[in-house]
Amino acid sequence: MTRIDRNAERREVRLDGVAERRYEVRSAAYAVASAARRLAAELDTEAERPDWQQSAWHGALRTREPWQPAGRYTTAALRVLDEAHRLVAAAVAADRAAGCDWALIGAALGVSADTASRRYRTAAPGAPAENRSAR
Repeated sequence: MTRIDRNAERREVRLDGVAERRYEVRSAAYAVASAARRLAAELDTEAERPDWQQSAWHGALRTREPWQPAGRYTTAALRVLDEAHRLVAAAVAADRAAGCDWALIGAALGVSADTASRRYRTAAPGAPAENRSAR
């Protein structure tokens, strides 16, 4: 009877871990959506102005002021990309907590199981792996 109890406890602990990872994936997805909405709102606001008032136009015609960020569009898009990397790391952690093996995760990422394992095994949930350039 104690063996059944121990197995039930392990299953409950595993399910708690999966639920926690699922919550982290959901939070990361909301962060990606929020960053993308901010970028879209900024672009919408800018699109309502005449061409000569849009930063993409006047930025090319005069030098940048010290308080204006360089590469505003690129910087904003990189914020979205950073959040997306966090989302993928959280999703990998959730899949692992649910019992998914590295081969399936690697196939979903388009890399080998070994590459997926090296990239995401040490990544904390919600944080991107350190070596992103090795794709």
